[in-house]
Amino acid sequence: MAELAAALKANGASLPRRLDELAAEYGRYATDQVSLRVDDLSIIAELMARLRATPPAALLDEPITVTDRLPDADVLTLSWPAGRVVVRPSGTEPKLKAYLEVVVADGSRDEAERRLSSLRAEVSAMLGLSDERLREGPARAE
Repeated sequence: MAELAAALKANGASLPRRLDELAAEYGRYATDQVSLRVDDLSIIAELMARLRATPPAALLDEPITVTDRLPDADVLTLSWPAGRVVVRPSGTEPKLKAYLEVVVADGSRDEAERRLSSLRAEVSAMLGLSDERLREGPARAE
């Protein structure tokens, strides 16, 4: 990285500018996660079963494709051309994790952050983080 930064600087450029150029060429990728810590592991199994039985038809107003990795792994991937959500129980902690990714074709940072924020809200609702049992009980969003 130091060599790249030095070469860019020698040519009157910078790492942030190069990242913006790459985003303009390939799209801006933005990632985040939603994590739900529980004291009762059965809540994770319930949420995964509910999500498998009734996955959302769309995220960010885009139809999604659901890929279930059972029986090899307890992982669900919800994808569409401009993003994906990977939902799985943590392997080391009593948590359910949802990894979020959006891709904005025009490379706009503001649009990527806006879409990621909207996706985070949709996934939180999908996982029931507004559910009283989860908000006030032993489970909590992180």
